[in-house]
Amino acid sequence: NPTNKIIARDYLYLGLIKLKKANNLDTKTVDATLFDSGIADIKKSVEMEITMTNDLSNIGKKFFSQKMYTESASIFEIAITNPDSRNYNDDILYYSIAVYTINKIKDAGKGNLVALDKADKGLDLVIAKFPTYQDAYYHKARINRLLDKDDVMTKSYEEYIKVVTEKGEEEVTKSKTKFIDAYNNIAASYANTDIVKAKEYFNKTLSLDPTNQYAIESLAILKK
Repeated sequence: NPTNKIIARDYLYLGLIKLKKANNLDTKTVDATLFDSGIADIKKSVEMEITMTNDLSNIGKKFFSQKMYTESASIFEIAITNPDSRNYNDDILYYSIAVYTINKIKDAGKGNLVALDKADKGLDLVIAKFPTYQDAYYHKARINRLLDKDDVMTKSYEEYIKVVTEKGEEEVTKSKTKFIDAYNNIAASYANTDIVKAKEYFNKTLSLDPTNQYAIESLAILKK
């Protein structure tokens, strides 16, 4: 009916239907043309009414759970255009993880720097609002490792360690794997500038995981 007024939610539902049709659960493939058309409709919806971003979180998580990180990132990229969305914290974390996962296997300098920078800035907003939100620091560190910003990466890992440690031993124990990741990456960033610091952090790794091969091999090289 050409006299009907098209509203933002019309475009949202049309886009969501296209995304659902594009996602073949049996073959675990996505019809890229239909998916892109759905994304375009969702963008129209958000341009008409920014609060439509509130409805995107579960859709993005569904693609994420299927390890369809590129598609998931496309959805969350729209969601995070609204920093006042009720799901913003979750959305930026999922976007950051998806973008990190997509780009971590690419050669240095060949990643999607725009997407990585967008994730970095979004995490800054979360940290400003919630200074004790530990996962924001952790994912900011990983994003900046891909951006080759070792100073920001190191500071973010250190902040992550500090925030978790202040929450008590139980939280530290639950975060053991992430602590090892943080210690190893901080150590690696110091390896060319401060051997003493590098050794200190590799030894922190070994205090948590005495068999950690990366730390053992790196310490052996530093002692030469």
